[in-house]
Amino acid sequence: MRSLNILISGAGIAGPALAHWLVRYGHRVTVVERAPGPRPGGQAVDFKGATQLAVLRRMGLLEEVRAHQTGGTDTVMVDARGRERARIPAEFTGGDVEIVRGDLVRILHAATAPHCDYRFGDSLAALREEAGGVRAVFDSGAEHTFDLVVGADGIHSRTRALAFGPEERHVRYLGAHYAIATLPEDGPPLPAPAPAPGGPLVALMRSTPGRTAVYGGTSAMFVFAADPRPPGAPTTPTGGASWPPRSQTPPNPWQTWWSGRCAPTTCSSTPSAACRCPPTRAAASRCWATPRSATPWPGSAPAWP
Repeated sequence: MRSLNILISGAGIAGPALAHWLVRYGHRVTVVERAPGPRPGGQAVDFKGATQLAVLRRMGLLEEVRAHQTGGTDTVMVDARGRERARIPAEFTGGDVEIVRGDLVRILHAATAPHCDYRFGDSLAALREEAGGVRAVFDSGAEHTFDLVVGADGIHSRTRALAFGPEERHVRYLGAHYAIATLPEDGPPLPAPAPAPGGPLVALMRSTPGRTAVYGGTSAMFVFAADPRPPGAPTTPTGGASWPPRSQTPPNPWQTWWSGRCAPTTCSSTPSAACRCPPTRAAASRCWATPRSATPWPGSAPAWP
């Protein structure tokens, strides 16, 4: 297989993970990211099972990921009076290895930066399929032709919009909002059960129909239901068609997620992601398989100007 010139849009988890494997298989990779640098923050990412640990090991990152693991957190479900009703052990919620997303981003970037061309502070503006590849136009005004373009830029992916059409055609809002917040360290203390000696930290969860809140240490998570219709909208859209069902996803979304030389990776850029938290840990596992099936196209592309 000849070496391909590949553009990846997005420098979160899936983008650098895919870049790692593409470079290992001899391809030239450019990663473009609209943020000025690797993005910190985000929730914890857990790796579960032999397959995901094997991927980290083959990437040469398992020990560094373990060195930055969180240690896990037991989640205690309480009622309105704060009484414990159930406990979810850290082994279930955190898997075999749990790491804060920002730390994982930093590790992946450090491992791939010497071998890839990272372009921070820029983003895709247009894609045009040509005989010799995909002509990519960037917000900065630069243009370049690539053999393959991969979108790894999240649920609101600009790459997907450019290759497959407007977001509303592909993303289904399923009636829930999800938020993570950092609590001030000098804020008022919140009641929480003390961890067992030598045991994991403890987080509290309170859940009622349509609302869930979880907090532990200096972070909190909120999930709440909301009507998918815009405020004041009629029961059905104009023309009598129904609003998208809250569980609607294509029967097989992978059948439609390829357009010429453009494709998305990471579950966050597929339709089904709108109904759950982005399963970041899957990105590394999925990207491991991608380069093995990369198909070369005719033509070559010059280096980025």
